Amino acid sequence: MLVNHANMDPRTMSIGAVNIGNTVMAMKYKDGVLVASDTVISYGGFKDFKDKKRIFNLTNSTVIAASGEMSDFQEVYKMLTKKATNDFI
Repeated sequence: MLVNHANMDPRTMSIGAVNIGNTVMAMKYKDGVLVASDTVISYGGFKDFKDKKRIFNLTNSTVIAASGEMSDFQEVYKMLTKKATNDFI
């Protein structure tokens, strides 16, 4: 089915998640926080990528981690990195 993207609202372009990461977990303990995630990215029912990182440092004291659609996470990470860089310059 062909879709005419010219008349679509950009907020509705993603009809369904495609490259999905599954698990992110964080635990607070006495001396800090532990953040962990799996590294598998699924495409439909296939394990398409088996070694993708989904936890990144934004600053020395801030990390970002995400499950779900990888392109969304990458875009949010880019925006937050730019914001953090501008705030600390």
